[in-house]
Amino acid sequence: MAEKKSYKFNKQQKSEVAESALHSGPWRTILGAATIVLITLAAYYPLRLAGYLYDDYVWLVGNPLIRSWSGLVYVWVRHIDLTQYYPMVFVVFDLAYHLWDLTALGYHFMNVLFQAANALLLWILLGRLGFKSAWLAAVIFAIHPVQVETVGWVVEMKNLLSAFFYFLTLLTYLRFAGLTDKPTLKKKPPVYRNYPLYVLALVLYILALFSKTDTCTLPAIVLLLIWWKRERWSAQDFLWTVPMFVLGAVLALVTIHIEHTTTGIQGPDWQFTFSQKIVIAGKALWFYASKFFWPSTLLPIYPRWPVEQLGGWEWIFPISFAAVAASLWLLQKKIGRGPFTALAFFGITLLPVLGFIPYYTMLFSFVADHFQYLACIGLIVPTTELIWYMSLQVPARAGELYSLVSGVVILALGSLTFGQSLLYQSPLAFWQYAHDNNNHSFYVTSIYGASLLDAGFIGPALEELQLANQMRPGYRATESALGMAYLDVKKYALAENYFLLAMREDPYTTYNLDGAVECLLAQHEYSRAIEVLQLGLYYNKDYAPGWISLARLYELTGHHTQALECYLNAVSLDPRYKGASLIIGLPSTSAPAVNER
Repeated sequence: MAEKKSYKFNKQQKSEVAESALHSGPWRTILGAATIVLITLAAYYPLRLAGYLYDDYVWLVGNPLIRSWSGLVYVWVRHIDLTQYYPMVFVVFDLAYHLWDLTALGYHFMNVLFQAANALLLWILLGRLGFKSAWLAAVIFAIHPVQVETVGWVVEMKNLLSAFFYFLTLLTYLRFAGLTDKPTLKKKPPVYRNYPLYVLALVLYILALFSKTDTCTLPAIVLLLIWWKRERWSAQDFLWTVPMFVLGAVLALVTIHIEHTTTGIQGPDWQFTFSQKIVIAGKALWFYASKFFWPSTLLPIYPRWPVEQLGGWEWIFPISFAAVAASLWLLQKKIGRGPFTALAFFGITLLPVLGFIPYYTMLFSFVADHFQYLACIGLIVPTTELIWYMSLQVPARAGELYSLVSGVVILALGSLTFGQSLLYQSPLAFWQYAHDNNNHSFYVTSIYGASLLDAGFIGPALEELQLANQMRPGYRATESALGMAYLDVKKYALAENYFLLAMREDPYTTYNLDGAVECLLAQHEYSRAIEVLQLGLYYNKDYAPGWISLARLYELTGHHTQALECYLNAVSLDPRYKGASLIIGLPSTSAPAVNER
């Protein structure tokens, strides 16, 4: 019998074995995932003290559909005063509301957790696609300063939720297409036979679209990744993506229709020649790249580029971007298909917001940080892969060098993100920062004035709001804020005028209706208040507070039958009004107060 050999390890060998075990298998995955989550939580730690900003009040705080369980159904069939149809976002808000009401901390913490979850999904996706720097890329995606706008702004749950389903769709579809399988010696065309995976991918893609239709570019990205991996397409590759293209196009058209009809996208502010649109797109692409590689002075609203300058020497932007893309295409044999694929991913993902199809925010800016939330992956991955490749040029110290550079990058970006997140702790400081860096924008001036008003600085608020109204007369948000400012100083006639002007511009915003009625009540003009309420409820038939206000006015003026009808309407829309007093100024304790802001 052969003698059994005994192996003994010295202290150094035991350490190496232990380290090898730690950095392989499930321990490495658990440690990597935990580190991503902890880094994300640390970078966005200041958001624990953040509040609500501009659109948060429309989408969440003042949204009646999220305050009852029935809203989980109504958000799919009712369209409120919003420019997009994204019911999945309202489903999440509805569930969150029933867990922690309107406590801002809960919503900010939820955003940060979604950001961490998206980073984890990206890590898995990139790892399955074979990227060596997948973990570093996921961390940079999680904590890059351009992501603060998405994570710190509650309503940008749109971005976070759509990205969550976007990554799940890609993971599922690429597995269905055989793109994440282990490589074999023989290159065979994919066999699309796992139909349950395909159905699951379609369902996840629909959920992504119902969260934000900018994800309509996903099927194009699928084809791009197939080309990158296989260097060619088959007929099946196109056939299986056709339903996704159709779904994306249909829901994108729904969003375009709703946005154009509810916000009135028409007139010179959205009319550009095709050549101007090319220049806007070229400038936007370079703008996003510059903010990614040099994230300095990140603003919620960037200055709008002068239309008269969209030509001439500025053609350098689209021409140079096209030149870079052409160069990467021609250099495929030397550097591979990866760099061109990354740039194509960047451009395709940004396509919906490059200005070829007008959208509302082009009124005051052509770019926004949250627009490149997903697109920046096309810049992150080649950057981290380059760091990995350069580290390998020093074989003896490759691991240490890669870890050192990664640590420096993470620390630098995390520090910038932490500092940027601090701005979100005070709406007034947030908008003052925006105003200091973009004070020629009527939109920023208007919101800064409104934030001064909310903080109780009525005099400075009136100055800023009047200036904003001079910059752009007839802008309804400025008129609404002016109405509230004059209401606060009891100048009811002036306040009424501004509220009615805002109603004329946008009859669907109940905030203006409530303000106008409050002014008329203060002036004891009950008949006019009834007329205004009747007009407002014509456009807002589901607005229960409006019906209870009208019931009280009818009761006050002796029209008891009409008062009862309006009261029943209010109760049918919101049962909390059952038992409400119809005496003005004496609402029941179980019902919301009339004309509450």
